Amino acid sequence: VVITFVLFFGVTWWSPESGSSGPDAAAKVNGNPLTMRQYHDEARRLDEQYRRMFGEKYADFRKQIGVERQAIDNLVQQELVLQDARRLGLTVSSDELTSAVYNIPVFQRDGRFVGRQMYMQILASNGQSPEQFEAGLEQSLVISKWQQLLGASVLVARSDVETEFRRRHEKASLEYIALPLDRFEKEDAAPADAE
Repeated sequence: VVITFVLFFGVTWWSPESGSSGPDAAAKVNGNPLTMRQYHDEARRLDEQYRRMFGEKYADFRKQIGVERQAIDNLVQQELVLQDARRLGLTVSSDELTSAVYNIPVFQRDGRFVGRQMYMQILASNGQSPEQFEAGLEQSLVISKWQQLLGASVLVARSDVETEFRRRHEKASLEYIALPLDRFEKEDAAPADAE
């Protein structure tokens, strides 16, 4: 709900027709620019993902899927989460980042880190520098922390769930007989002092 609200009120869009956010900005989220490079990288990632899913039929579906719109939506949503994570003070230490890099299977041989030289070669063969890769990984780790924090904050006690379930679903059956009141009235209905 919050993300939807900010999407409409906290984002400045750029399109080739408008040029409103500058030549290198695809959008601005609460004043923070999302670059055209980020946009193209995300669109390329989505293209590859859908090509793997749909194979040769992907070309027929591409326009209907709306990869361009999905790419910008993904980036805006990611930026909103990162902004909230910063507001909450969520960070990733250098040790956490290093551990995450060392535990990525592509950077391991026989269960051990491949070494800095091979790490750099693998990244270079994928068109990334260590700085770019680690910045992206750091963002992913911060988002993961934010998601864990969000998930932990919505835990509900089992007893609360049971109580609410009963309140919504348990019904009582009540039977009664209506009797005319005048059959039971006495002429002098005032109680005596002893009563």
